[in-house]
Amino acid sequence: MALIAEPNGDTARGNPFQSSLRNGHREHCLCMVELLRTKNMIAAAQGAVSRMFRRYAKYGMIAEALSTLSYATQHGFMLDLLNCNYLLRKLVSNNLFSEAHEFYTEMASKGISPDSSTLNSMVICFCKQGNLQQANSFYDQMIQKGWVPGPATYESLIQEHCLKKMLPEAFRFFDDMIVNCFVPSVVCFTWLVHGFCSQGWLNEACELLGKMVKMGQQPNVYTCTVFIDGLCKKNKVEEAMRLLKRIEAGGLVLNKVTYTTIITRYCKEGKIDAAFQVFDTMIGRGCEPDVYTYNVLISGFCDQCLLEEAWKMFNLMLENGFSPNVCTYTNLIDGYCKLRKLDCASELLDIMIRNGCQPNVHTYTLLISAFCKENKHEEADELLTRMLVSGILPDHLTCFALMKGHCKERKVVLAFMILRALARCRLDSQTYMGLTNENEKKTDLEDVELLLGEIVQRALLPAKVAYNTLISAACAEGNLDLAFKLVNKMVLHECKPNVFTYNSLISGLCKKGLIKEADRLVYEMHAQGLLPNEITYTVLINGNCNEGKLDLAFEVFERMIEVGCVPNVYTYDPLIRGLCKEGNLQDAELLFYKMFERGVIPDEVIYGTLIDAYCRQRKIKDACILFEDMTRKGCHPTFRTYCALINGLLNQNKAEDACRCLNMMMEDGLVPNNVLYTILINQFCRKGKIDLAFRFVGQMVANGIDLDIVTYGSLINGLCRNVTGIRREYSGLTLSDANIMQAETKIFNLLQENTLIQAEATMTHIADSSEAKINLAFKLLNEMMARDIAPDIYVYSGLINGLCRAHKLRDAYELLNMMMEKGLVPNKVVYTMLISAHCREGDIDIALKVFDQMNVENCIPDSMTYSSLIIGICKYGRLQEATRLLNEMCEKGLVPTRVAYDAIIHALCKDCKIDLAFNLFVDMVNHGLKPSSFNYNEMIFGLCEDNRVEEAHDLFNMMLIRGKATDEATRNKLIETCYKLGKFDLAFMITENIVDMKF
Repeated sequence: MALIAEPNGDTARGNPFQSSLRNGHREHCLCMVELLRTKNMIAAAQGAVSRMFRRYAKYGMIAEALSTLSYATQHGFMLDLLNCNYLLRKLVSNNLFSEAHEFYTEMASKGISPDSSTLNSMVICFCKQGNLQQANSFYDQMIQKGWVPGPATYESLIQEHCLKKMLPEAFRFFDDMIVNCFVPSVVCFTWLVHGFCSQGWLNEACELLGKMVKMGQQPNVYTCTVFIDGLCKKNKVEEAMRLLKRIEAGGLVLNKVTYTTIITRYCKEGKIDAAFQVFDTMIGRGCEPDVYTYNVLISGFCDQCLLEEAWKMFNLMLENGFSPNVCTYTNLIDGYCKLRKLDCASELLDIMIRNGCQPNVHTYTLLISAFCKENKHEEADELLTRMLVSGILPDHLTCFALMKGHCKERKVVLAFMILRALARCRLDSQTYMGLTNENEKKTDLEDVELLLGEIVQRALLPAKVAYNTLISAACAEGNLDLAFKLVNKMVLHECKPNVFTYNSLISGLCKKGLIKEADRLVYEMHAQGLLPNEITYTVLINGNCNEGKLDLAFEVFERMIEVGCVPNVYTYDPLIRGLCKEGNLQDAELLFYKMFERGVIPDEVIYGTLIDAYCRQRKIKDACILFEDMTRKGCHPTFRTYCALINGLLNQNKAEDACRCLNMMMEDGLVPNNVLYTILINQFCRKGKIDLAFRFVGQMVANGIDLDIVTYGSLINGLCRNVTGIRREYSGLTLSDANIMQAETKIFNLLQENTLIQAEATMTHIADSSEAKINLAFKLLNEMMARDIAPDIYVYSGLINGLCRAHKLRDAYELLNMMMEKGLVPNKVVYTMLISAHCREGDIDIALKVFDQMNVENCIPDSMTYSSLIIGICKYGRLQEATRLLNEMCEKGLVPTRVAYDAIIHALCKDCKIDLAFNLFVDMVNHGLKPSSFNYNEMIFGLCEDNRVEEAHDLFNMMLIRGKATDEATRNKLIETCYKLGKFDLAFMITENIVDMKF
C-alpha cells in the first residue's frame, strides 16, 4: 500500500482552488515521515520522502518539490539520482534557470554524481540562457565520459549556435547527431536553414533542404517560410514566388507570415503591383492578413508616393475589422512627408490623436526631420513641444534631426544640452527653446565627462545612446579629436562601441578625406566581432567617390557584395554620381540598370544625377526619356532635376519644351529661386539676348530674390561675351529662330504669371554698343562689391574677355593686376583669353611669351590654349612653330580643336606640304572630329596637285557619304587629274556619282 497518494489532476495542473488542499497534503505527508523517524523506521521515511519528491516533480509542483528537497537536506535524507534528474528537467522546462543551476550545485555538494540525463539538462539550461560557453563545457564533459547526448540536447545546441550565427559549430553538432544515429527533427533542420539564410548562404540552405527530404523529414510551413525569407533578403523575390507556387501546389497550407514576407520584398523593390497580386492570392486561399500585412502594403504605396492607393488599403483594412495602429498612421504621415505635403502630414497627426492612437517617437521624428529639411525650424520646434507635453522623450534620432537644423559649429553644444536635459528629466518646451540660444558657445570635455558619468552611474539614459549622440554630433561638426576621446571614455565605462559608433567615426573621417584611416576602422570592427552594415560600406564608398577614387569605391562595393551585405539606393548614388562626374556615362547607365536587376529602385536623386549628366553631354533626348520614365514610376523630380533639364533643353534651343518643363515644375509646387533664374539668365546671356536676361533680373528683384555671385557672374560674362568687336554676324531671321524667340518670351510670361509678386516694370538696360556693354559689366561689378559680394575668378575672367574682344588689352592687364592684388591667381582660361587677344592683334611673339609665362606659373595649358595659339601662328605663316606646338600637345595627350586642325591643314596645303596635311586630316577624323566641307575640298585639291588621285577619290567618296557639299572647282580638278593621268574609268565613275548626287 502506497504511503503517499498521487495528487489528482487539478492539483497536478496547479489549480488555485486546490492550493490549500495541496498544502494540507504535504503537511500530512511530512507528519507521517516524522512519525516514521520517531519509530526509527528510517528506510520507510526515506522512501516516503523520495516518493513525495518524485511525484511533486512529475506533476510540475515545483514549489512543493523544492520544499521537500529542503526538508530532505535538513534531516539528512538522500534523494536518488533518478528523482534529482526529474526535478532538474522540470526546472529547465519551466525556465527556472538559476534554480536549476543551484540545484545542480547542491547535488554535487551532496555527492550525487551526475549521469548523462543530468548533463543533458544542464546543456539545455545554458543554451536557453544563451550561455554557449557553459553549454559547450557540459557537452564536452558528456563526450569525455563516453555518453551520447540526447536529441533535445543537440537541438538546443544547434538552435543557440544558429542564433549566434556560429554556423560551422552548429553544423558540427548536426553531423555528430547523425553519427550517433539520431534523425534530426524538422525543428533542427529549420534552425540550420534559418542560419544559412541569415548569412545569405542560399545554396547551402537548398542542399540542406534536399538532405532533409532524403532523411524522411518533410519541411513544414516554418521551414518553407524561413527559406522564402532568405531568398527575399537576397533580392531573389521571383525565385521565392516560384517556390511559393510549388509549395501551394504540393498542398502545404502557408500562413500569413509566408505571404507577408514576399509582399514586403516586392514593396521594398517598388513592385507594388506584384505585391498586391500576392495579397489577392493570400485572401483567395483563405489566409487572413493581419495589421502587419496591411501596414506593409500601405508603406509600399507611400514609398511610391501613391497616397490614394494607400488610403484605399487603409479603408479596406477598416472594412475587414482591423484598427489602424501607430505604424499605419506613421506610414501615411511618411508618405505625405515624401511628397513635401507637410500640412497634410500635420493634419493626419491630429486625426491620429483624435482617433485615440498615440504617436510614438518615430512618428514625431519623421515630421520633425521633414520640417528641418524644408528649413521650417519653428514648426519643428512646435512639434517637439507637442511631443514633450504628451510625455514622449526624444531619442538620439530626434536629436540628430534637430541638430541638422542648426549650424555646424554648434552641433556638439546642442547635443550636450539636449542630453543633459533628458538625463535630468526636465526637457520640456521651455527648456528646449533655451538650448538654441547663444549663451553657451562651447562645451568642455570635462563637462561632457561629468554628464556621461552621471548618466552611466544613475542609468538615467542608455549609456550607448548618450555616447553615440555626442560622438555623432562631434563627427558631424568635424571635431574628430573629441569624437575619439569620447570613444576612449566609452570603453573605460565598459560600454562597448557598436556599429553605429563606428559608422559615425568612419563618416567623420571620410568627410575629412581620411579614407585610409576610415578603411582601417572597418577592419577594426571585424576584429571586435562587429559586422559592418550597408551604412558602413555606403559611407566608405561615398568618401572614396568624393575624393575621386572611383576604383577604390568599386573595390569596397565588390567587398560589400562578397560578404552578403545588400547595397541600397544610397550605395549606388555616389557610384553613379562619380561615374557621371568623370564623363563615363556608359558605365553609369550599366550600373543604373544593374540596380533594377538587384531589386533596388532608383530614387529621385539618382534619376536627377543621370538626367543632369545626359544634359551636360548634350544627349537631351535620352534625358527626356529618363525624365518621363521617372515620373511614370511615381518618382517625383527634385528642383535640381527640373533645373538641369530646363538648362539642357535651352542649350539645344528647345525653348518650347523648356517652357513645358517649367510649367510642370510649378504645378508640382516647386517655387523658382535664384538657381533657376540664374540658369535662365545665363542661357539668354549666352545667346546674346541681354534684354531678356535683364527682364528676368527684374522678376528676381520684384520677388525679393537676391542676386548671388553666380547670377552676377552670368550677367557680366554674358555682356562681355557679346561685345561685338569680334562677334559673328548672322544674316536674316529664320522661321525656327522666330519660334524659339516666341517660346523664350513665353518662359518669361509663365514665370511672371506664377511668381508670388509680379514685376510691374521690367528691368532693362540699353547696351547696344561694345562700350556700353563693358560699362554695364563694370557697373554690375561695382554693384556686387557694394553688396559685399567678392568677385571670383569667373567674374574677372568675364571682364577680361570683354576688354580683349573690344581690343582694350591695356585695360585687360590693369584688371588682371587688380585681380592678382586681391589674391586671385590667373587660371588657364584667363591666359588663353590673353593669348587669343594677342594673336588677333598680330602680336604673336607676345602671345608666345604669355604662353611661356603660363608654364612658369605652373598653370598647365589645355587643348584650348594650344589651339588658340596654333590658329594665331598659322594665320601669320609661322608654320614651323605651329607644328612644334602641335607635336608638343599631342605628346601631352591633348587633342587640338577642329578649328586648330583647319588652320594648320590650310597652312600646310598652302605651303604644298600635302603629306603632312593629309596625315593631320586622318588624325583629325580618328579623334572623332568632323572635317568641314572646306577641309575636304582643300585636301582633294591638294592631293590632285600632287597627282595622288586615288587618295583624292577616296576622300571624295567619304565626302559624298557624309553629305558634305563639294566645290565645283574641286570636282573639275579631280576629273581633270584623272584624265591627265590616263585614269578614264575613274573619271567616268566620278562623273556618274556627281550626276547621281545631283550636283
